[in-house]
Amino acid sequence: MSGRAEASARPEETAMSKQNIIKISIFAISALLSFMIWIGFKDILTFSDGFHILSMAVLFSVAAGFFIFLFFVFSDWLPIAAFALFLLVFILVLGFKVEYLAATALSMVFFIFAKARLNQNIKNNLKLKFHPAILYGAPSLLTAFAALFAFASYFYPINVADVKVSPKVFSQVAPLAEKFIQLQMPAYQSGMSVDEFLIASVAKESGVSADIIKKNFKTQLAKQRNDLASGVGVSLSGAETLNDIMALVANSYIKKYLVPNSSFVPIVLAILVFLSIKSAGFILNRVSVAFAFILFKTFKLLGLLRVEVKQVDKEFITIQ
Repeated sequence: MSGRAEASARPEETAMSKQNIIKISIFAISALLSFMIWIGFKDILTFSDGFHILSMAVLFSVAAGFFIFLFFVFSDWLPIAAFALFLLVFILVLGFKVEYLAATALSMVFFIFAKARLNQNIKNNLKLKFHPAILYGAPSLLTAFAALFAFASYFYPINVADVKVSPKVFSQVAPLAEKFIQLQMPAYQSGMSVDEFLIASVAKESGVSADIIKKNFKTQLAKQRNDLASGVGVSLSGAETLNDIMALVANSYIKKYLVPNSSFVPIVLAILVFLSIKSAGFILNRVSVAFAFILFKTFKLLGLLRVEVKQVDKEFITIQ
C-alpha cells in the first residue's frame, strides 16, 4: 500500500516541481528584463546611437509582451508579483529616490488596471484570443511603462553641460543628406572629410591634380575651411566627415541653448519621453501582443502549457 501511495504521489510532486521552476524562471526573466532596460535607459540619456535606441524599443516590446503573456496564463497574483520585482530592479539600478517610489506606485496602479481589463475580456470570450489585448490591457500596460520612463527622465541626475551627441546618432540621416549634397556639389563623394571635399572641388574646377592642390594651396584650403566653419558655426580641423559636423552642430546648440536653460530640461525631457512612448503605442501595442502570442505558442509546443475547454453554467434573467 505504501509503495502504491508513493508511486501515485510522484507525478503530482513532479508537476509541482515543474510549476515552481516555471515561476522562478518568470521572476528571473522579469528581473533580467528590468535590469537590461534601465541600464540601457541610462545610456540613452547620454544620446547614444540609433541602433541603441532601436534595441531599447525591442526590449521594451519584449517586456510588455512578456507581461501580457502572464496575464493570459496566470489570473492570480503572479503577474503582479513579477512586475513588483521589475519595479524593485528599476529602483536598484537608478538609485533610491522617494519620487521613484511614487513612480512605481503609479505604474503599479496602471499595471493592475491593465491586468483587470484583459482578464475581464478573457472571461467574456468563449475562445482564447490574443488580438483583443491590443485594446484591452496593452494600452494601460504601455502607460505603466511610460510613467516609469517619464519619472526616470525627470529625476535622473543629468548634467546638461556634459551631454554630448555622438556622430553615430546621425548614421542613418547622413546618407540621405549626402545624396542631396551630391546633387548640389558633384565633387562631393560619400564619406569625404572636409579637406577631401575642398580639394576635390578645387581640382574639379581648375583641372589641377588633388596632390598638387594639397601640397601647394594650403593657405587657400585653410581659408575655405574657415569660411565653411563660420557658416556652420563650429570649429573644423578638416578631418571631419558629415556625421562629425552634424554632431558638432548639435553639441553647439546644446551648449548655446540647453545649458543656460538647464532647469527646464528635466520637465521637457520627461514630457517628450512620455508622449513619444504613447504616440508609438499603435506599433508597440501590436508588437507586444504578437510577442506574447509567440511566447504562448512556444510554451505550448514545449508541453509547458495546455488549453482546456470547460463548460460553465451561467444564469440569465428572462421576463415571463
